[in-house]
Amino acid sequence: MSGEPSDQARLSGIDAAAWACGSWHPDAPERIAGVTQDSRTVTAGDLYVAIPGERFDGHDFVADALARGAAGAVVREGKVDRLSISGRLLEVKDTLCSLGALAGGYRRAIDARIIAVTGSAGKTTVKEMIGQVLGRAASTARTHGNWNNRIGLPLSMLRMRRNDRYGVFEIGTNRPGEIRALCCTLQPDWGLITNIGPAHIGNFGTLEGIAEEKSDLLRCLPSGGCAFLCRDDPHFERMKGAAPCRVITVSANSDADYVADPRMPGIPRVNARERKSGEERTLRLPECGDHHVVNVLFAVAVARSCGLAWDQISEGLASYKPLPMRGEEMDINGVLVVNDSYNANPLSMRASIRSFAERPVVGMKWLALGDMMELGDRGPEEHRQIGSFIARGGWGGLVTVGRLAGLIADGAVSAGFPADRVFRCRDAGEAGSVLAARASEGDAVLLKASRGVKLEGAILKFSGEKEGVLA
Repeated sequence: MSGEPSDQARLSGIDAAAWACGSWHPDAPERIAGVTQDSRTVTAGDLYVAIPGERFDGHDFVADALARGAAGAVVREGKVDRLSISGRLLEVKDTLCSLGALAGGYRRAIDARIIAVTGSAGKTTVKEMIGQVLGRAASTARTHGNWNNRIGLPLSMLRMRRNDRYGVFEIGTNRPGEIRALCCTLQPDWGLITNIGPAHIGNFGTLEGIAEEKSDLLRCLPSGGCAFLCRDDPHFERMKGAAPCRVITVSANSDADYVADPRMPGIPRVNARERKSGEERTLRLPECGDHHVVNVLFAVAVARSCGLAWDQISEGLASYKPLPMRGEEMDINGVLVVNDSYNANPLSMRASIRSFAERPVVGMKWLALGDMMELGDRGPEEHRQIGSFIARGGWGGLVTVGRLAGLIADGAVSAGFPADRVFRCRDAGEAGSVLAARASEGDAVLLKASRGVKLEGAILKFSGEKEGVLA
């Protein structure tokens, strides 16, 4: 959280100590403008939280943060020599736990409806859509980017302003128990699960294990809250049974509280109907693809449950733009590049490819796909299945990056995709060179891979070589 210009965004040093269960030395600052764990982003009046990490220990940068104008620093008891530091220190037993406690205290001090969003795929998109729509009616806070873990969630919560009416926060997990722990910090009023898929399945073992973990969000809701679920998900009944409150449903193809009429392929519009009122409205999709139909229905369901009018919903969805590397589009010398390289799992990979397949393009469509990580023993087979899945499409070519992604190529060729249109690359730079040499004006390229592949690096190489510049 960086410093906010409004007094409504600030908290007192006394409150910070009470919520974080710590003690100030030598005394408490009167006001705190913002909270950050990165000493490089400190601005005057911020509270710096020193968090130990795998590569760096935040305690090593306390002096730097204070020199930049921090109002104080949260440190572990006995970790920093008070006499050697010129500034205020808030000593606590565990700085990471205190960051969560600080955010929880701040959340309780704000009279806002808090909506938590989780799921195996699409949670950032749905969170952004809901935030964009609710923002048409009232001041709305939301997760900054994809800050959805033990550090990011509290920092996003601490960006809320005291006059916010809504807060829409994404929570993620890659191991059992994380959802419940994050909910203890967030204390959501409403909860939404986008879907269940094999993301991080290497740490959960089965899809049922993932469904149980995600369902912890619903178990943490109050009896007077609301849960939002998709009836089309195979784990719907399991998730519904975990909710102690009202369940509001959406569906792209069956009976639900909010349902979509059949969509014409290639048309980025959906006709959404509300069962209770019988009202319906044609709404814009961010791009083609059935998964975006459900995403939009979720935004509609939450917004209507908050009392928003259809015009507000339509305007909010029309202003939605994807975050960087999440379906971000760019034109490079006449070639459309769709950068969806922030992350990938089998569910999101298929959804992105289906959406890309529907996109109208003058020339050919190219797939540049990288490894999908944290799939455990299922990894090789999941990659081969993606290959079989894409073999049915009329792609200009398939470019793969990484050892596991090579199995996508194997699966595609085995299923009949022409071997001479498959290019196996060592890294993103090589993939960019392959695409630069073969993609022509009017073509389109989809980039999709797990974060560790850093497939977006292909864009720099591709762009440089297309422009005749050494990249």
